Amino acid sequence: MKKLIISLLFYWVMGLVSLIYAQEEYELGKIVVTPLRYTQLINKIPALVTVITYSEIEKSQAKTIVDLLRPISGLVVRDYYGTGTKTSIDLRGFGEFAGSNTLVLLDGRRLNEIDLSGVDLTQIPLEVIEKIEILRGAGSVLYGDNAVGGVVNIVTKKGEDKTSFKIDFQSGSYELEKHVLELGGSKEDFSYLMQFNRHSTDGYRKNSDYRGEDFFGKIIYEFGNGFLSLSGNYHFADFGLPGALRESQLKESLRRDTKFPDDDVGEEDGFLNLEAKNKITDLLEVNANLSFRHRVVNNYLLSSQSIDHREIDTLSFRPLVIVETNLLGKENKVIGGMDFYWVDSLIDAYSDWGTVYYQGEKIRQTDIDKDSVGYYIQNEMNLRENLLFLLGYRLEKAKYSFDSKLQEGPWLSDPWISKVEVDEDLELDEGAFNLGFAYFPNDVSKIFINWGRSFRFPATDEYYSIWATPPVNTQLLPQISYNYEGGFEYGLKESFKLGGSIFYMRLRNELYYDPLVYTNKNYDKTERRGIELFTEKKISNYLTLTGNYTFMEAIFREGSYSGNQIPLVPRHKFSIIGNLRLFEDWQLRSMLNYCGERYFINDQAHNYPPLDNYITLDLKLSYRIEQGNIYFTINNLFNKKYSEYGAISTVYNERGFYPSPERNFVIGVSYKF
Repeated sequence: MKKLIISLLFYWVMGLVSLIYAQEEYELGKIVVTPLRYTQLINKIPALVTVITYSEIEKSQAKTIVDLLRPISGLVVRDYYGTGTKTSIDLRGFGEFAGSNTLVLLDGRRLNEIDLSGVDLTQIPLEVIEKIEILRGAGSVLYGDNAVGGVVNIVTKKGEDKTSFKIDFQSGSYELEKHVLELGGSKEDFSYLMQFNRHSTDGYRKNSDYRGEDFFGKIIYEFGNGFLSLSGNYHFADFGLPGALRESQLKESLRRDTKFPDDDVGEEDGFLNLEAKNKITDLLEVNANLSFRHRVVNNYLLSSQSIDHREIDTLSFRPLVIVETNLLGKENKVIGGMDFYWVDSLIDAYSDWGTVYYQGEKIRQTDIDKDSVGYYIQNEMNLRENLLFLLGYRLEKAKYSFDSKLQEGPWLSDPWISKVEVDEDLELDEGAFNLGFAYFPNDVSKIFINWGRSFRFPATDEYYSIWATPPVNTQLLPQISYNYEGGFEYGLKESFKLGGSIFYMRLRNELYYDPLVYTNKNYDKTERRGIELFTEKKISNYLTLTGNYTFMEAIFREGSYSGNQIPLVPRHKFSIIGNLRLFEDWQLRSMLNYCGERYFINDQAHNYPPLDNYITLDLKLSYRIEQGNIYFTINNLFNKKYSEYGAISTVYNERGFYPSPERNFVIGVSYKF
């Protein structure tokens, strides 16, 4: 409480300093977003959408995308080790399985894998991002699988104006070093951007080091009413996994220690994306995306005596058509399209588990494929000039193929090695719909209500385990959610914004992992209900304050856990962000984050004390020079000792903690030639 009072006094002083200067109004600007798969003014979207612009990214204290998303209302992020290598983005309270219920897109292309490995956000450097769009609430009609809690769309930059060269250098605690080289520009109908990014750190904890490199490029050719774009990226990284520290271990060692000093992951990831868009007439627009991604992951998990090599190839084709016309005398817009995804996953297991060690020998080969096609249509009709009616439907079909074979070798006589062979196919189909109304009283305000159905298909490693009986659990059902939501946004004098939503989600067959029987299952009925609020006020031309608050209840409605809170979901979360321009070229930015108590993973029964709540305060002082910027950041100013993630060890019946970084520093400089 003392730290909270000190922090609030700090914001009061910021406000007092700003009043020394004359107050001026400002214009919020007309922000264009694409959460409905076409460009639209943010104030005309019948949902609660948050946009983090390039300017806000530059001002932020963030080192990674996770840091950038941390203060957003309705969203909880978790960074296991403080390096961005193992993270989750949680919209609408899904805890351990947030990564499977929040869809993450890069320029409209899905990043969620077919397994439970989660989205690797380290392959998207902050410096390549133009904006991030957060759409709260079910997005299954337009995006299909994984969009139960919402959608996060990351939009990359493009070259602009004359040719320029930019450098960015960061150095900080835990031997942090980051170098960015960027070349971009435009000439007549062409624009181009190329970026090289190198990032390394020893990490807060032992064996949490990270070494990564990224190469990104984008070329755009514009013609008439359309464009043709080709973008690509190559990502290479190697990082350690320090794992959890049990409660008894924390009493004997430091928070920065690890009991898994040799666990390591190496990965390569690359993609190419070709996009074509053409507005053929004033009433007809076509758009198509063709993408290919190749991902390689080498897991050296020596603590569990497991080594494997994984390759995942993803090919996607996503055409859509937009037709604008009059229907029954009303302005009407129809968007329809198809999403084709073909994913081939190959896993080579090199395990030294057993009575004989077979170091370096491939013991088992597993080939898992998932092909899906989604058909969707959504109609928007302006019943009146300021009243919008929206109706949409999607049908998605998925086919899984599981093929696992034990390789020939001396391990065939080892009783510890599973001899099971698998050759099985599985087909699913699910539908989604949405129905909504939005009223726009003026250009900066809106009121909306939505009702819809969303779904999530099981991930491949929820269906499949070589140690399960049977290996492919065909009894596992897709997860279904019914969503009810109402919200508003209100603007005043173009210097004040207030918005919020109230939502209720009723789920059946929610997918989860039962640690007592080591099997993936469907919960009995669950529900989520909550309130999300945000406000932004430009107090003067020198100070802007932003506040966010989330109340969330994610609970079991039936079964042995009925009435209990779902693990890892805090009931209360809020943040306050202040931007204070001290002098002409100096700026001080502060960010206070509060996260409430939440139960540990594997503690559905609430048998253990929850993870403690925590408050952190980050500060960034920056000085703008001609064509550049110099900045100094202090993260976790109060040196709070906390954990964003924790799980109960079912073997030792103890709480396991993933300690988050203590107070740390970053200094950086950027310059554009």
